[in-house]
Amino acid sequence: MNEYLSKPGSKWGDAGFTDIFEDPEQIGMFKDSRLSDRGVHQAKRLGSRLGLDPQDQNVVRDIELIACSPLTRALQTTELSLVPHIEKHDDGCPKVPIVALPLASERVYLVSDVGRSTEELVRQFPCVDFESAIGTSEKDCWWFTHDESNVHTPYSEWRPNDEGQKYACKGEPESDFNDRMIALYDWLDAREESTIALVCHWGVIDWLLGEDFENCEMKVVPFHEFKRTGFMLSDEEAAALFAKGERTVTEDDQ
Repeated sequence: MNEYLSKPGSKWGDAGFTDIFEDPEQIGMFKDSRLSDRGVHQAKRLGSRLGLDPQDQNVVRDIELIACSPLTRALQTTELSLVPHIEKHDDGCPKVPIVALPLASERVYLVSDVGRSTEELVRQFPCVDFESAIGTSEKDCWWFTHDESNVHTPYSEWRPNDEGQKYACKGEPESDFNDRMIALYDWLDAREESTIALVCHWGVIDWLLGEDFENCEMKVVPFHEFKRTGFMLSDEEAAALFAKGERTVTEDDQ
């Protein structure tokens, strides 16, 4: 999806922008978007670094829990970068539990942030625990959706929409996202583990830490640096940043 957002005239916010596709192949590609070839390369590059740097190896050995967004690109990143360096059970699954945590999924901006049912995901990621953090009623729809029947909270389009922009799904309002991030903070705060690997997304990291991580960047962050009230950009600031599209490949990505 990021590559699509980098094409001329296709950047989020451009006049006539849309993530609505008629081609079934494109719909399948962009809904719950998978890692691109570049993303796979970046995840594997992180994995290679974890296997070579003694300091990173020590960090990985300390991990007691992996909490991962159930969006496929996050699950793939976990599988390609962290899992190869964790001791395995006889069935090949890592001894460190991997919990699919909807609270850590990206704010729903576009169709790429709309997930898939756990029935589909568990077939692709059999070593991930999709039961602990996803309620039974949420298994087919654990991501944000707007309740059209609730007349007391009508949806107000906050994304660019005055120049013919059209979207395949409703965007997650700021208040909903704020509530979810506070719940994520509280979930992490309540855990007994000392070291948790949180595999998530730009919007989540920005809200919790007010920092802009590179793709597949790993940092060790003490929990006291997280902020329960959030650092999130305004919708206007987020729109300006998203309009830049995917960052240019650097020499380190080659």
